[in-house]
Amino acid sequence: MNKSNFNIKRLSNFIQRQVALNLPPMLIAVGAFFGTLLIGSLFIAYFEPGEVRELKAFYLVAFFMGGYVFTSQIFSELHSPQKSYFYFTLPVSTTEKLAGSWLLSSPVYVLVFSVIIFIVAFMASIVAGDFGFIPDLFDRHYFTSMGVFMVTQTIFFLGASYFRKHNFLKTMFALFLIQIVIGAYGGLLGWTLFGGEGSLQSDDFSGGFKTFVETVIPRIAHIFFWYLLAPFMLVVSYFSLKERQA
Repeated sequence: MNKSNFNIKRLSNFIQRQVALNLPPMLIAVGAFFGTLLIGSLFIAYFEPGEVRELKAFYLVAFFMGGYVFTSQIFSELHSPQKSYFYFTLPVSTTEKLAGSWLLSSPVYVLVFSVIIFIVAFMASIVAGDFGFIPDLFDRHYFTSMGVFMVTQTIFFLGASYFRKHNFLKTMFALFLIQIVIGAYGGLLGWTLFGGEGSLQSDDFSGGFKTFVETVIPRIAHIFFWYLLAPFMLVVSYFSLKERQA
């Protein structure tokens, strides 16, 4: 069998293996997650029914943090000395391992979490007597947040494939360092343009330069975030996995 080819059946078998292998801890995590959200939601719905719609922010924070942590552990078998040999010798290509792991940690996670949130929100709306809570919860902002997660999740996906221990914390630290570098560069650029002698004045912001700053840069940032960031992270993750298997 040529493992270099992409095969849907092998991908399906790999996903089923991963689910079966990790089912007990996944069920425990889902149960704890569901129980925590349910207890908190029912508490608010009973004692402060007027505040039940404010739970939406709480759900989204739990969704993002839970998803990032789950993604950071998606390649735990790869980094375990006792289990990595079996993982490397699976009759599955690197592409299929990448695709299967991403499917579980991104679209499948989003779907499972949305079902959990629907059940919790439905029970909270009954207790609070506010049946408009669910339509208000699953609005455009909710689905935009799901899209943002599926993009930013790939950063932690790369961290899961690259770092061998403490993947979540190391990914967060790497993001922190990147922010410092970007902030320092932005501050230096701002000082160069506006702080020194001969710097730009307000009259200089006109015509093509003003259009570039106000229109072109935000458009480039929009395209980069929604269309380029996730594919780039997945490609780098692929080569990271490929290097580990070499």
